[in-house]
Amino acid sequence: MAIVRETGTQVAGYGTATTSVLCTKPTDTVSGDVLVAFLSLNNNPTVTAPTGWVLVARNVTGGFTGEMYYKVAGGSEPANYTWTMNFAVTGGILLARYSGVDEATPSDVAASTNAGTGTTATATGITTVTDGAILIAGIASDTTTAPSLPAGMSNVGTNTTGKALRVADETRATAGATGNRTSTTESNNWSAILWAL
Repeated sequence: MAIVRETGTQVAGYGTATTSVLCTKPTDTVSGDVLVAFLSLNNNPTVTAPTGWVLVARNVTGGFTGEMYYKVAGGSEPANYTWTMNFAVTGGILLARYSGVDEATPSDVAASTNAGTGTTATATGITTVTDGAILIAGIASDTTTAPSLPAGMSNVGTNTTGKALRVADETRATAGATGNRTSTTESNNWSAILWAL
């Protein structure tokens, strides 16, 4: 079965500092779907994910954090999910939903992680091992301007309230090296994670 990003992506932004970020469950989520979350948070808090969510990767630069998680949906999911922090921060979160993913092993390959400062965010390429894998890029920026869409990828969603982020994806028909993905950001701290389902 082909992996498909389904409709119903949800985004939430927090311009006022808070100790929790909540995002609504993607519309029409059913058992076996794989949910992917990407967070953009300031001041490098300690983050506690909701039950059942698995950390894919975490990046920190200059006290700014980008984090990606996944969860295999069960038969009874809550209406929303909340990540908590050990102190109040501003930030943003996006939740996307994918069908057709191997529930037993959702991750096709380990993620690459990059962080830096400047106007070009680069996510180091990975090497997929399964034909038809979905490449997912999460770009977080310590600004309120959405990072640009990496070339060759489709937009999943953006946030510009609190801390900016963009998530993009791309179907890789044939397994192999993906090459890097780059995004233009405002000149400040950024985080980039590249992963595949």
